[in-house]
Amino acid sequence: MVSTAEKLQSPLTDDLGGEISEARTSDAGHPDAGIAKAAADHGPEILPDMEHLVWLVRKVRNVALLKRLLKTEGIAVPDDVARKMDKAKGILPPPVRKQLFPLVAATGALTRQRLERIAERISLLDNDYGKEAVLSLLDGGNPRDAAALACHVDPHGRALHLYLEQEYPEKEGMQQARFDQAERVQVMNRQTKSEAYSSHYRGPKHLAPNIDELVKQALKARILGLYPDAPTEDVLIEHFTRLGGGQATQDEDANEGDAAPVLLDIVTVTFNGSETHYTKVEHGEEVAHDDVAALSIRFGYERGSGAISVFSDDRETRRDLGGMFRDLVLAASGDINDLPIQEFNLTGFASDAILPRLVAEKIPGIDSISIAQLKVARSLTRHVVMNAREGREMDRQITSRLAVIRDRYDDRDIYEVARSEFKVDDLSQFDIAQVTLKMRIARQRHRRAHDISVQITAPHGLNDKMKTEDDRKLVMAQLARLGILIEF
Repeated sequence: MVSTAEKLQSPLTDDLGGEISEARTSDAGHPDAGIAKAAADHGPEILPDMEHLVWLVRKVRNVALLKRLLKTEGIAVPDDVARKMDKAKGILPPPVRKQLFPLVAATGALTRQRLERIAERISLLDNDYGKEAVLSLLDGGNPRDAAALACHVDPHGRALHLYLEQEYPEKEGMQQARFDQAERVQVMNRQTKSEAYSSHYRGPKHLAPNIDELVKQALKARILGLYPDAPTEDVLIEHFTRLGGGQATQDEDANEGDAAPVLLDIVTVTFNGSETHYTKVEHGEEVAHDDVAALSIRFGYERGSGAISVFSDDRETRRDLGGMFRDLVLAASGDINDLPIQEFNLTGFASDAILPRLVAEKIPGIDSISIAQLKVARSLTRHVVMNAREGREMDRQITSRLAVIRDRYDDRDIYEVARSEFKVDDLSQFDIAQVTLKMRIARQRHRRAHDISVQITAPHGLNDKMKTEDDRKLVMAQLARLGILIEF
């Protein structure tokens, strides 16, 4: 019996024995003409139970990492296949993947399960939050990290690098739990904007956290004071540092005046403090159990700005937790204040005089800025009849609104659209209620150029689609430069 993997490992041949190209499409006029064929590497057929590994092999550009992964799992790659892998520029071509997958298929079930779990964990980091987390934990000054960073536009390879460095360090004593930390930072990045999960305070600036055994014991005692029912024997306190803003190392082409990466400290306190209740069948009957599960409290500290972030489901204790972090970890005193209130001044958009400023006052990292939408309003007092039958009349404040939306294919600016389509020559007679800006973020060393939409509603509303901290900081700096953002 010939296995599917063995059948598919051999090149496809036509009736004359000639090899059929994997990329060849159906002849013109054939019923299947123009229909996409199955994957050229036959991954789903060879490894039907390893969806995530097939995905990972198709994505990783740093081939040396794939070879290292297979080697750690005891999979020997034949010399001819290894040479083809080394010759690949970037992602492995389909014919090489087609030869690689049967090697995995021939291994034992436990090895395949392990590889699939590894690939699945890496796939869960495949979003903007996860990519930013991985990048922030790499150190450009470390030669091994620098080699992973040197392969541009390879977020999956960088995540695989972190995993291999954690689980299979090539030198003893070099093991660091940075992949686990990336998974936690991904969650923190996602929760940063939500008040349901985090609160942010202004603390002292330019301090280096000192977490020795005395500090750990004091922090443990203070936190357990807020959770008196938690057992005191098992408390895990870990301290990590990472570079914020998604820049693990500065681009060689960066301008001298560009901001340096922001150093962030992450302190995680994990203890058995979450009550859980569950029912279990024992000896033929349901038995109710009360237990405590692991609970994590995470602190983030940005040394440059002094911002302290507290991640905890218990909103009521966050300010106290922030005070503990300041007192014990930073060894500082003073008030724990909320971060400054942000106000947005949109009056500058009442005139097209803002347009040249959007060009002249761009900050490094922003390629272009355009106005996609303006919403204006005019309020006035009118004498209205509230109830004609009863004759009730009163003066009411009413608001009329107008939305000017520029089509993305329109080469006119938003003010030309307002003049041509709505016959509004002067927007200064209105209140500018909302502005939607389209910003082009410049290409970064490890991220392609991309567009983001920023919707600002006067006076305090910011509805952004920025998924990374790097984008957020760039946009806020740009709004401050234009005089739109005011903090007080």
